[in-house]
Amino acid sequence: MKLLVELILQKVLQYLKDRANLAVVTTHYADLSSMKETDTRFDNATMEFSLETLQPTYRILWGCTGDSNALSIAGSIGFDRNIIDRAQKWVEKFQSEQQQERRGMLYRSLQEERNRLKAQVEKAASIHAEIMSVHNEIQGEAEDLDQREMELMAKETQQVQHELEHAKSQMETVIQKFEKRLRISGINSILLLENLNLQLPPL
Repeated sequence: MKLLVELILQKVLQYLKDRANLAVVTTHYADLSSMKETDTRFDNATMEFSLETLQPTYRILWGCTGDSNALSIAGSIGFDRNIIDRAQKWVEKFQSEQQQERRGMLYRSLQEERNRLKAQVEKAASIHAEIMSVHNEIQGEAEDLDQREMELMAKETQQVQHELEHAKSQMETVIQKFEKRLRISGINSILLLENLNLQLPPL
């Protein structure tokens, strides 16, 4: 039952770490302090307790986990020594069992972390594959645009060249017609002068 409660509490803390900027949690479950070993977002702290005065000093000790001082306090206020000794033996036995449970919890926690990291790696690989697919698609479209632009420029160049050749041909035709008319006009002028010479009386 205790193990189940601790597992539930671990899930609660893991839920809080992703949704709260800062959370202060107090607990008597010492095994929860092991969460710091697998996630640096957790930290441990304890309130210092003086065994001499049996009073808290109100100093916070970071990175430490608190110890139970119940048996020391019980002895100082006159509890039966036999009861305290039996309780101490039970605590030592319980701590041994607790260590085994803690190792099991740590192993499960590491397995969960491994699975989580594996899922993140797979997700990152999937996103990378999608990005590369989009990149290749865009690159292919860009190359296709370049090819179409080159083909269009070549077509336009060919069309302009054809139009220039056609215009040149028309100009040559016009020039030939003009030169022909000039020749015809020249011949007519000569004939006209000859006729005039024939018609003029001799001096």
